[in-house]
Amino acid sequence: MEGYKGMKGMVKGYKGCKGGRGETMDGVRSVPSTLPPIHPSTPVSRTVSVVVIGAGPAGLAAAVQLARMGIKTIVFEKDRPGGQISTANLVENYLGLYGLPGAEIARLFVRHAMNAGVKMVRADVSSVTGRRPFTVRSDKGSWRARAVVVATGAVPRELQGTGGPVDYDTKDLGAFKGRSVIVLGSGDAAFDRALRIRPVASSVRIICRGKPSALPLLITRCRNAGIPIVAGSGQPAVRVADGRFELRTRKGIFQAERLLASIGKTARTPSLPKALEELSPAFPDGRTTVPGLWVVGDLASGRDRYLSVATGMGLSAAMAIGEWFKKGKGVGGGR
Repeated sequence: MEGYKGMKGMVKGYKGCKGGRGETMDGVRSVPSTLPPIHPSTPVSRTVSVVVIGAGPAGLAAAVQLARMGIKTIVFEKDRPGGQISTANLVENYLGLYGLPGAEIARLFVRHAMNAGVKMVRADVSSVTGRRPFTVRSDKGSWRARAVVVATGAVPRELQGTGGPVDYDTKDLGAFKGRSVIVLGSGDAAFDRALRIRPVASSVRIICRGKPSALPLLITRCRNAGIPIVAGSGQPAVRVADGRFELRTRKGIFQAERLLASIGKTARTPSLPKALEELSPAFPDGRTTVPGLWVVGDLASGRDRYLSVATGMGLSAAMAIGEWFKKGKGVGGGR
């Protein structure tokens, strides 16, 4: 395990790298805390070979491989680079990075992409139109690209009619500090999030509408952490009373200061030439019914929303795009 210990030491040293693109102890560029915006005075080419939308694991994996192949690529991300994996408590099923917090893995992914020369821009993409070349419109302007990779992921499904602000992720652990929390959900994500906030919250309770469907090891860890699990509650009636959430269920009435809902995800995409269902992204490379348009990651993997699946799809898409360009399928521009 000496090699792994060394890797963990590297991660520990990396945690201190914040702000601009400075040098770390090993001469590798650090990752900025935010993506650099495009300024009007900055000369930026508005025509590229590939636009990647989304800087999560799938998008970054595609961009890294495209950069290695010398294909001019730009990545757009409207939120934080690294994707939703950054909110995972621990990642234990990705080879070589066992037991690391999701935030550390996200930082490693972003640093890897930056060292590979991937260009990232903070921008919110609103639409992808046209065909070879495509026009990608964003709040920072428009770009033309021979191919587009959509890797925008999925967003939490919202709980309706609550009467108060519900949490859907654990990006801001400070929001749970010293608070009582109810986690509504029965899957891996619900139990993982409960474990993540348990050290900072005053109390955590998991309420499952049906039977818990999380991995047995996550259920066991929650029980060992002293997190009560209420199974078979049915659909709760949620209201806010005196600044606290009140959930009326078949198993009783429960109250907490914060409510964290983990009840599934829904696709998040800009406007595309076709509806996502009509695009029918293929597995594993995400090619669609629109030539030159790829859809990868959580958008295309169905229920198999795992880190390794996302990165594998991103890599496969990049390889497929490279072969597609070799066959002369793209038009305009160059590598």
